[in-house]
Amino acid sequence: MFTRKTLLSASLATALSLGLAFSASAKTTLKLNHNNDKTHPVHISMQKMADEVKELTNGEVVIRVYPNSQLGTQRESIELLQAGSLDMAKSNASEMESFEPTYGAFNIPYLFQNVDHYYTALKDPEVGQKILEASKGKGFIGLTYYDGGARSFYANKAIKTPADLKGLKVRVQPSQVQSR
Repeated sequence: MFTRKTLLSASLATALSLGLAFSASAKTTLKLNHNNDKTHPVHISMQKMADEVKELTNGEVVIRVYPNSQLGTQRESIELLQAGSLDMAKSNASEMESFEPTYGAFNIPYLFQNVDHYYTALKDPEVGQKILEASKGKGFIGLTYYDGGARSFYANKAIKTPADLKGLKVRVQPSQVQSR
């Protein structure tokens, strides 16, 4: 049999748990997936960003960083973004190119003279911002760029000129631009 004290206790417990549920739901948690391990500078930088976002928002926005492709490959991450099942992902331009061809501009060999030229072009709103926004209608939008370094050739012999590549199999990223 329920006594008044039992009923009040149950009501208080319910109210407290509802209050906790509502306060917990006020916090926004974003999932960010990438393919690097926890020791990689990209992961360390993303974790630093997550920590700063949490601090700057007084814990109202939390970014959970998933390394090592825990939530999927780069391609799968973009598909998850499009489906609304993932909030953020780090991907390279060659993976993004298959979803939005504009990103293929970054896969054109020797397009940029050097790193400074790369960043100067990307800071130009007519170039950088337009590329980031090109995928808006495709279920995702680019937030920023980062330089992961230039592509290199690795072989058992020295490669000093294009002629040194003759006869070698060259693996490229999954990019229409790079595979032509």
